[in-house]
Amino acid sequence: MFVKALIIASLAFCGVASFSWSPYETCEGAPEPENLYIENCDYFPCPIYTGYNVNAQWDFLATNEITTLKPVARFKLLRFWVEYKNLNINGCDNLVGKAQKCPLKPNDVGTFELSFPVPNVSMPMDTLSIWIEFSLQDQNEKVHSCFRVNFLVKKGH
Repeated sequence: MFVKALIIASLAFCGVASFSWSPYETCEGAPEPENLYIENCDYFPCPIYTGYNVNAQWDFLATNEITTLKPVARFKLLRFWVEYKNLNINGCDNLVGKAQKCPLKPNDVGTFELSFPVPNVSMPMDTLSIWIEFSLQDQNEKVHSCFRVNFLVKKGH
């Protein structure tokens, strides 16, 4: 009985210890996420595949009342940041957990969930390293969370 309990406790500890938050860089002058988890992203660059989705979830702090929430994505092309225009998402619909709907009150911690499509485009090389910046903006375009992640885009398989 004792051995069985010890094995179960060891397995539970290993499961918790192996979980890790995803790496990211902060955006200058903007608050970073409280926690960030990107599926299959434990190190830079995070591998992603064309034709598939990047699935992410992060916590953020509402510093004022938020009645609307808009996710914004930009990618770095050469040395310039370009906005990803096809991200038509009502951010309030993507809140999960305790604070799962708008309006959020000041000091509420929201959890945002995103499934971001990787365009299925032809690539001249097998892989492409790219930086993508994600931010959450309220009704006044105030940023409540911003981070940058380095992805290694690979042809879908």
